[in-house]
Amino acid sequence: MSNDKSVTTTKPDLVHSFLHQVPGRVSAILENWHQLVHSDWDGTLLDTLVERISTLAESGSKFGVPQITQSGKSLIGHLSDYHGTGLKPQHDDVVALDGLVHAFKDAAIQACNQQAEILANKAPAARPDGPDYSGEHKVFILGIDEALAANLTRHLQVHHFDVVFLNDTEEIIHHYTINQDEPCYLISHIDRLAKLFPESKTGGLWNKNNGLPGLPAAFIADSADLKTRLSAMRVDASAYWAKPIDPYIWWQSAFMN
Repeated sequence: MSNDKSVTTTKPDLVHSFLHQVPGRVSAILENWHQLVHSDWDGTLLDTLVERISTLAESGSKFGVPQITQSGKSLIGHLSDYHGTGLKPQHDDVVALDGLVHAFKDAAIQACNQQAEILANKAPAARPDGPDYSGEHKVFILGIDEALAANLTRHLQVHHFDVVFLNDTEEIIHHYTINQDEPCYLISHIDRLAKLFPESKTGGLWNKNNGLPGLPAAFIADSADLKTRLSAMRVDASAYWAKPIDPYIWWQSAFMN
């Protein structure tokens, strides 16, 4: 019952998108695991691994695939003996964990295939009137390197966002000035923040009527230093990410939560 309820209360295209994403996400988890083992149990890689599994497990519950949630929580439970403890598993423990990671991968893909089959066999239902981003919401990408911008774009276009690439900060400022009521978002490199949001709180992307940010903006930084994070917080940024960016975690935090 919980499975059906979750699926029917979530936008169908998001459910299908999630099911299609799972193979790539578990492959990333598997690659992360192999990197961890060959790194002699690097703490940063373990942090990333646990975060990826946790995010996928949460999504499994949200999108009607509770098997992923259950399997993910079980795997995290086994990893918790070493996560944040500074302890390293012995050879036999690594072998056992390797089996659990591969079992998680197999269970996740199998569960998604089963769920996709269930959805495909259901009679088509009339789609309720709801928010449709197609043709309505633009996402401007400013000053982001080409490879990362292409990765972000792929996830945005799956959900019908209109993606616009910009290199000149003045372009987005000019667009906002003449289209202040247009629903759009900005993903920018943190280096552009000072020009986008001057300290005087006038001009740029500031709302001249209330002194608040006039355009939802998220920032990407080359490193996770405190100074850049605070600068993003001071302008009430919608989100802040530091490279390297996991595209699956990025998408969850930016548009699905």
